[in-house]
Amino acid sequence: MKVFYALLLLVTCSNYNLVAGDSLSLYIFLLDDCPICIQYTPTLNDLHKEYGNEISFVGYFPNFSSKPAKIDTYKKKYEVKFPLYTDYFKKKAKKFNAQVTPEVILFNHNTNEVMYQGRIDNMFYKLGRRRKVVTEHDLKKAIQNAISNKVIERPFIEPIGCFINYSDNFGTITKNDKE
Repeated sequence: MKVFYALLLLVTCSNYNLVAGDSLSLYIFLLDDCPICIQYTPTLNDLHKEYGNEISFVGYFPNFSSKPAKIDTYKKKYEVKFPLYTDYFKKKAKKFNAQVTPEVILFNHNTNEVMYQGRIDNMFYKLGRRRKVVTEHDLKKAIQNAISNKVIERPFIEPIGCFINYSDNFGTITKNDKE
């Protein structure tokens, strides 16, 4: 009987971790010509390498100026391993009320809640003003806490970056936009 309960506990815990891991997504709002996004891409790549097997990473480009060809160039140039998509009509950006790029949203699909939203770390303390030494790794800490089922103490930290243009003219998507 003890063996049965031990196996049940083992299977339950294993499934819990798999379910919890599979239920988390990191949505990353980017802009291909934003210098702050470019600065953070190596950090995002490192986080994906470390946690990509436990949570899904997805990048979105919510500004109409980010055409598929530019997104592909960004992906290749900065060796991004997670998927990148356009968000021309800002469906995802509006859903999460994202305001700048880069801005990250750690989302739990099981509870349908945003666990963390905001900056990646404290590299930038003001637009155009950068620290020499990063002392707070907010996103990494949030990911670690989410995976460990711990409380995320600061679920929102204001991001600093390039503004998402909610008033750009969408016009008609042409054949070239789809390429």
